[in-house]
Amino acid sequence: MKKIFLIFTCVCLILCAFAGCTHTCTFKQEWSSDDTHHWHDCTGAYCTEKGSYNAHTLVDTVCSVCNKHVCDFKSEWTTDDENHWHDCKGANCTLKNSLGAHTFENGACTTCSIPDPSNTTAQLLTYQTACNNVANYMLNIDSPSQTGANGSGLSLTPLTASVEPPHVEGSQAAPTMVKGVATYVKLLADMLVNPSFVLTDKAVIVNASFSSPDLTYSETFSAYLAYKFDEENNKIMMNWDVTSQMNSGTMNILMYLDIDYNFEQGEVVGFHIKSVQKPASNPNSGNAFSVKCIEGVVTAFFTNGAGLETYAYYFENEQEQIDAKKPTAIDLNADFSTEYATAMLTMNPQWQTN
Repeated sequence: MKKIFLIFTCVCLILCAFAGCTHTCTFKQEWSSDDTHHWHDCTGAYCTEKGSYNAHTLVDTVCSVCNKHVCDFKSEWTTDDENHWHDCKGANCTLKNSLGAHTFENGACTTCSIPDPSNTTAQLLTYQTACNNVANYMLNIDSPSQTGANGSGLSLTPLTASVEPPHVEGSQAAPTMVKGVATYVKLLADMLVNPSFVLTDKAVIVNASFSSPDLTYSETFSAYLAYKFDEENNKIMMNWDVTSQMNSGTMNILMYLDIDYNFEQGEVVGFHIKSVQKPASNPNSGNAFSVKCIEGVVTAFFTNGAGLETYAYYFENEQEQIDAKKPTAIDLNADFSTEYATAMLTMNPQWQTN
């Protein structure tokens, strides 16, 4: 009997196959989906047919048909100090695509091109180039001389009294001060590429000493240096606060250097230098100097016997910037005597005659 039943079943199946026996799909109402398409699954347990199978129609990363969020990642990289990735364009989506750690070569990540925060070589070279350009420009300024009824100013177009403090009696110290300020700018250029120098957002303490070959001049100093590198706004700014022991006298030297710099061309567009020198024996006196160069046009002002009001005009705001960083200053614990001697001898070649 069993044999007869099995034979009957087989015959029925064969006849059904030849007759084209089919399953009629009934599709579920809810959508199924993957990252590219949506569809309705068949209710049949073993049926793989898909109803209304179509690609997503995305509106702000959400399919307008099935309401599925599908990540559409931005082409630009998002980064932090350690990794880079592509953010999803969805406003509330936090998924990240191509997340990976930075691999730095030649100062930048090989994947996302973010600058290597530990690589300061290019930045230091930019500082050096800018300072050298400014120092060389100042050396080529026509030799300053006494001008005006009160003997103050330079042989350049003086700024008006409404901009600068009132003129006071000048002296032949003006040419010396121009050369002296250029010396310190040159020193900055040489010092910045010394292997001992570091870039930091804190003030830096610099120490150096120098004696001229004929031993008629010697100087030691310690200086606070604060600086800012602003490539976005084409600005390089530096502040010096120097206590200098020159031969038997002590001098406080303040210098503010503001450079408009074309980072793409590597050229100085203009600059502004303000400097004050105050003898320790009489801090209410001294020399004050300001020179501006804007697209090749130079304006300058020099005063001798600068009092507290003149000091306040020239340097009070910049002094505040330095003082704010002094409590967290870094001592480089390095000797920059070679750089200082190079700068001084470059600006004062007569010291090499003996």
